[in-house]
Parts: sequence; structure tokens; C-alpha cells
Amino acid sequence: MNGRIANVFWIGAAILATIAGVSAQPWQPEQSADVWIIAALVILWIITIVSLFVPAARPVIGVPARWVQRSGMGYWFVLLVYVAAALGVWVVNWQPAYNKPVSATEFCWLFLSLWGFIYLLAYGMTSTHARVMGGQISQSRLAGVLITLTFLLMMFIAGEAWLRRYYVTTDAFSFTSMTYWWYQNFYYKNLNSRGFRDPEPQPDSPELTRVIVTGDSFAAGHGIDDINETFSQLLEQKLGPGYDVNLVAQSGWDTPEEVAKTIEFSFTYPPKVVILSYYLNDIYWMLRDTDQNPNRNFDFAPPGILANFIRDFFLPNFIYYNLIQFTSPVRTGNHLQGLVSAYDNPDNWARQTAEFDRLIAWGEERGVDVVVLVWPNPADIEGSETAVRKVGQYFEDAGEQVVYMSDVLRGLPVRDLIVNAFDTHPSVEANRLAAEALYSRLQEMGYGASS
Repeated sequence: MNGRIANVFWIGAAILATIAGVSAQPWQPEQSADVWIIAALVILWIITIVSLFVPAARPVIGVPARWVQRSGMGYWFVLLVYVAAALGVWVVNWQPAYNKPVSATEFCWLFLSLWGFIYLLAYGMTSTHARVMGGQISQSRLAGVLITLTFLLMMFIAGEAWLRRYYVTTDAFSFTSMTYWWYQNFYYKNLNSRGFRDPEPQPDSPELTRVIVTGDSFAAGHGIDDINETFSQLLEQKLGPGYDVNLVAQSGWDTPEEVAKTIEFSFTYPPKVVILSYYLNDIYWMLRDTDQNPNRNFDFAPPGILANFIRDFFLPNFIYYNLIQFTSPVRTGNHLQGLVSAYDNPDNWARQTAEFDRLIAWGEERGVDVVVLVWPNPADIEGSETAVRKVGQYFEDAGEQVVYMSDVLRGLPVRDLIVNAFDTHPSVEANRLAAEALYSRLQEMGYGASS
């Protein structure tokens, strides 16, 4: 390594990589995925020590660097590829997103990459050689191409960094990388011992009135960072002391899971009221593997390098799904219409109402009041209204209480009712309105602080 400053930075990167690697404890069985650190550090220190203390070996060690430094344009291009590859491996393997702290393993990788970058950049480099390469670059017709590639890489890195720091949020269909990391940051970290995004249920007592809220992502608060702003938590606050509102809901559930898991939960925690949060895609369980699947309206990247690139990086993921797929009114409109038309199919409706009947019969047998909260698509209330009314009317004909959220939300600005421009799940405001509507209905039924 020529130059005192380059040597200092090179050795410093090796030391920092070692500190981080030791902190990662790759020799522990539970850290088996990080065992590569041991081999990497051994190679790093062999090369570094031999280079510093065995002058005769320096020409051999410098062969790769000299090969890179043969021409100015090749030198620049290899360094560009190296930076892109090092950062790409970091992102793909560890996905730094939102406020996720960088682990010791990640720091080890980054300092190892820095050590390698300094090697390629400066090992054996003299000021004379540097001036020669600078002249080659300035005279090359390809210099503009490399400048453009460097600019695009910098913009890509900047876009990735911004999205990962400020745009970890959801989309309507859970297709995107942003949604995956939203679930890691805000959903899975708030699960109770029963696997639901809710505090632990209170133990039974004669003074306690238990309310179960069951449903899918609408009930689980898809896209809402703070669980205290979901309608089930807001409803519990309104009901006051002596009430425990328990969430029995998970994203992706359909009606069969919702009914079965509610009945299972009730064996341990018997409720007085069950609130079924119903959205039109709760019929999806019978559409998934058929030509009626509404998700067929969206195009997925074909398997291969392109699909992996779109999956692993936020910027292409955002462009491909959010900007190309979700902003298409034809695609999203057809998706909603596909859900609504599924309710016109007699076979679908018969199978779905059989699940409704199972919940209704269970409620009558156990003396549990059933309340159905029927959600429209908040971004297209009128477009989903026929199916909403069909579901609600079925429960009303069976003597159950129904709250139509289309009546509550109608006339309000769409931007206030949805999580974001690419996610039509109910917003914080829509959840607040749902809690108020449910509380009013429960008061009419004799529940609540004033009962």
C-alpha cells in the first residue's frame, strides 16, 4: 500500500471490521449464519500483515490491484461495480429499513468492503500513475458514459436510502418490499401470546364484559403504525372500565378462519359480544385458485434476475408496483369489480353464507350478541355498495346488528379515509369513525360506560 494516509485508512478499516466481527460472535451456534466472518477476517489479516511486514510479497499481493489499474476507464468502472455490489449485498442480505439498527454483522461487512475498496483504489498506486490514468479518462470518449453510470448509481443509492428511511409503509395488496418491512417494524413486534396485534386479554371475572373483534387486515390495522389508533383499541377506550376488547384477527384471514378462530378463542375467553369486521375480500378463500381471482388484474415480474431485483430493492419495487400497477384505474377498478361480482355467483354466495350461519348459530347457542361491521372499499364506496348491502342484509334478516361503514364514510374526502395513495385500507380517521359508530350501536344494545 503506497502512501501513509492510505495505509492508515486501510489498517483502520481492518481493525474496525475485526471489532465488528468479534462483536457479532460468529463462533456461537446461534450465529451460524455469520460464520463467514471468521474466514473473511483471517484472509483480511493475512493479506494486511504480509503486505506490511514482508516487502517481497507485496508484488504478488498487488496483482489484482495492478490489473484493475491498467487503464483509467477500467479502473473507474471496476470501482463503480465494486461499490454497487458491496451495497447490493448489504441491502439484499440485511435489508436496512426504517429505524432498524445496523447489526455488528452488517458493520463487519461494510468495513470489510471498505478495506477492499481502499485496496483496489490505492494499493501500489503512485502519483505518477494516478496522473496518467486521469489523462486517459479525460481523453476517453467513454468518460461521459461512466459519468452517467456514476450519477445513476448515486441517484439509485439516494432513492433507496430515502425510501428505506421515510417510506416504510403498506400497499393495499401486500405486494411491496415496503409492506414487508412495515410488518416487521409495526405488526409482528406487537403480537400478544395468542398471535394477535393486541395487548394480552384480561382474565375472566364477574365484573368484566368481554368483546371480541374478529376480521382480517381491516381489523388488524394494516398500515396504521400505532395499535392504539385502531378501532378495536379506540372502542375499548370508549367502553371504559370493566370492558376488555380482544382482537382475534390477522391480515389475510377470510371468513372461515375468522369464525373458527373466534370460536376457538371463546373457549378460553368467553365474550358477551362478537364484532365481525367484514370486508369484501373475505370471500377470497374460494377465489384464490380460480379464474375469478381479482389479483389476476396485476402483473408480477416473471421469475428470474428481474423479479429478484424488484423484490429486494425499494426503488424498483416502488416504481414497478406502486407507480405502474396501483396507479392504473383499470387494474384497481377491475380488482374491485372482481370482488363485487363474486357475490353474484350463487355457488360462492351459498358457501359464504354457510360460514355466516355458523357464526350466527354459535352466537345464538352461547347467548353472544353478534354485531357486523361491513366495510366498503374506502376509495370507491359506491362501487362496492351492492356487495356491502347484500352482506349486511343477510345478517339483518337473521336478526343481527349491522353497522354499514359506507353510511359513515360517504361524502368524506377519500384521502382522509385511506392509509396512503397506494393503500386503500382504512386510515386512522376511518378507524376513529368506526369506533364511534360501534360504540353508539353497543350503547343502543345496553353496553358501555353509561349502561
